[in-house]
Amino acid sequence: LRIGEPDEAEQVFRQLIKEEPDRLDIQIDLANLLTHKLEYDEAVELFRHINEELPGNTGFMMEQAVLELRVGELKRADQLCLDVLELEPENPRAMALQADVTDTAAVHTLFAQAHERTGPPISSVVNNALVGFQFDGDARPQIGDIAWQRFNQQIEGAVKGALNTLQAALPGMRSQGFGRIVNVGTNLFQNPVVPY
Repeated sequence: LRIGEPDEAEQVFRQLIKEEPDRLDIQIDLANLLTHKLEYDEAVELFRHINEELPGNTGFMMEQAVLELRVGELKRADQLCLDVLELEPENPRAMALQADVTDTAAVHTLFAQAHERTGPPISSVVNNALVGFQFDGDARPQIGDIAWQRFNQQIEGAVKGALNTLQAALPGMRSQGFGRIVNVGTNLFQNPVVPY
């Protein structure tokens, strides 16, 4: 890996694991290499195994939490962060902060708390909120019955929430001369299982 040959390193790690399947240090090296190669699905599986074998290692727990986020396992990632906080309440990588994204003041407070805990300001924001979303299939209100409030709730969460998080992040992004903003869309246009 150090000489720029990650594929060759991967082959070596895999061969070593075949020869010595109980060596967690090699599995850790392979998991880190796969993460570097953006092969998150296999990397997270390895870290799940590593954490089963080495319970309570907060560094490995956080590596798994980051990968769980990357593969869309938000509840697992949240639980890992809570477990780390239980073991190390001051761990800056495992913050349990919460805010209603439709509440401007609460979002600014959340960003200030994160900045205070981690040091640098937040430089990446992912907006992915559907407020109070639940898949209610055929039980959902139909066009003749649905109230404006159902639509307004989603507008408040998706649009106002995105505006609030972006405005809260902007000063920190400007101070660093860098920032990432990801607005996650929806497939409800292609597959309209709910009316909003």
